Amino acid sequence: MTAFNATVWIEDGWIKVRWPFCKRGRRELHHELRNDLKASIPRSSRKFSDTEKCWHVDVAYDTQLMEVLETHCDEVVVLGGEDEPAAPVALPAGDDPAASLLALCPDTTLPKVWRVIAAALHPDTPTGDQERFVQASRAWEALRAARGV
Repeated sequence: MTAFNATVWIEDGWIKVRWPFCKRGRRELHHELRNDLKASIPRSSRKFSDTEKCWHVDVAYDTQLMEVLETHCDEVVVLGGEDEPAAPVALPAGDDPAASLLALCPDTTLPKVWRVIAAALHPDTPTGDQERFVQASRAWEALRAARGV
């Protein structure tokens, strides 16, 4: 049986995700997805907004979120900019969820992601790591060149 699609966007420092509520006969799919999300992401790092009718997930749990979505969804539609839908992107099984999320990240958000990574790995910080910082810097330069950011 075909699952359903989810819509994902980043706003106010949260990954926001919405999927349609399933009607009779398919409610189990909705409940399984919701329960897997709750089991994979700590309560302090997720919340459901009744006003927006979507889940807010801490960006630190992007990998776990992508794993849950890969399990239950056929496609994830990523919104960029001013609610302009990007092309639907299939998430092939076996792909690295973090790489998939980065590939789906809007160009306007990539520099923000880079700044968080750079701050965490910079050798002048207590958690810094020179080798990983150099690797991340090279990856960022390659990504900037490929995406024109």
